[in-house]
Amino acid sequence: MKKLFAIILVFTISTALYAQAISSDRLLPNGLRSISATGIIVDVSGGKYTFSLNAATGEGGELWGLIVGSDIFMTDNAELLMKLDNDEIIHLVADRVNVSAFSTPDHYTTYHIGGISETYVEPGREKDYYVSIYKLSEEQVLLLESHDIKKMRISLGQSYLEKASGLKKLSKWLSKSATLIRERMQKPQGIHKGITEGF
Repeated sequence: MKKLFAIILVFTISTALYAQAISSDRLLPNGLRSISATGIIVDVSGGKYTFSLNAATGEGGELWGLIVGSDIFMTDNAELLMKLDNDEIIHLVADRVNVSAFSTPDHYTTYHIGGISETYVEPGREKDYYVSIYKLSEEQVLLLESHDIKKMRISLGQSYLEKASGLKKLSKWLSKSATLIRERMQKPQGIHKGITEGF
């Protein structure tokens, strides 16, 4: 009985950690409503990238974007290639790349030599984090919803990183994100209370 409970608990926690949802729904200063879904981390040739989907809606229709973030260097006009299971290729060029800095935490390393243990503190350091925004057409969003990605390349300037397997989870994530965003578009934006209301 305890084993069954432990298995259910682990499954519930892992499902909650990877649960997909709308991460933000806000009104931009230009009047567009911006809706974003939670992201997923994908390992591309040893580099960690976070992929998430965003849509901005207004009187002019919908503007879709694929947001890719990483601490791996990205140039302006970074390119992303995705080959789908129908052999169609989606070629995207970043609209812009934003760079911000973050501090890595102190890291403790313990070495065991014989019966002696020594712990060293490696100080945190500043790292850059790059976020690129790739515009997607409605047709490209529909392709990502209905086809799996079988191969992907991300440019690094003079070279690129490639992933040619294990992209089914990313495909499903993007497809479900598009569905969640479309469902949220159908609902009116909630009324947000001001911080001072009822204080």
